Amino acid sequence: MQIEAITPTIGADVTGLDLNTLDDVGFAAVRQALLDHQVLAFRDQDLDPEAHLAFAERFGPIDIHPFTSGNRHFSPHPSGLDGIVRLEHDEQNPGYENNWHIDMTWRAEPPMGSILRAVELPPRGGGDTAFCNLAAVHETFDTATREYLESLQASHDWLHVFGRQLPPDRLAELRADLPAVTHPLVRTHPETGRKHCWANKAFLLSLVGVPAVAARHWLEHLDRLINTPEFHCRVKWEPGTVVMWDNRAVAHYAVNDYFPQRRVMERVTIAGDKPY
Repeated sequence: MQIEAITPTIGADVTGLDLNTLDDVGFAAVRQALLDHQVLAFRDQDLDPEAHLAFAERFGPIDIHPFTSGNRHFSPHPSGLDGIVRLEHDEQNPGYENNWHIDMTWRAEPPMGSILRAVELPPRGGGDTAFCNLAAVHETFDTATREYLESLQASHDWLHVFGRQLPPDRLAELRADLPAVTHPLVRTHPETGRKHCWANKAFLLSLVGVPAVAARHWLEHLDRLINTPEFHCRVKWEPGTVVMWDNRAVAHYAVNDYFPQRRVMERVTIAGDKPY
């Protein structure tokens, strides 16, 4: 196995490894590489859906997304395999993930990470995925500012994103199971101990106890920092590429430069724990 950093800040390309035959020693090395680099791009893989799911299950239980039914942007796997979500975009269904976000922070226990597999890539425009190291964002601040941000709690909700796609009875059912949640604005990574500015523009609605104007100032400032290229890596998709990222440590952005061509990806998400 060869691991080559994409940038000094985040991301690594992994070659010389077959995820189908990964033994326990190799798996331990992969897990450590994920902690070291936050994003891993495995090249030249030949995973079928069952192997994709089996690899993810080695990291922990699978998180089943509750909003695949009736969602035109991502749907259950055609085979019916629970846990695999298909993201299929073309001229009739443009990609919408071209914004910086952290997956499913509206869960009380958001995902630990995700594994994304290329199924069909467009001939032009790569549909690259960019990732931001959220620890690097936090480390830009002086000590006093870090301590202030670490004292804040943030409210996260799914309603304004997924709620409009649901019929009233299903909306009421899911709302009862998935109320708005509160997480620290700065999350401590449970394995590395690093602190990450967990500002998620997609689902973060407010800062608890902070006046709206001041909260908007901070969230806009953090969003500008997350957009800083020096904190990023950009993964170029190729046939046989599988990408895994640590959802506790990074935000990501799917570049929609391939429209109106077709791009099909499959994702498995690994359950996580309560942020602190």
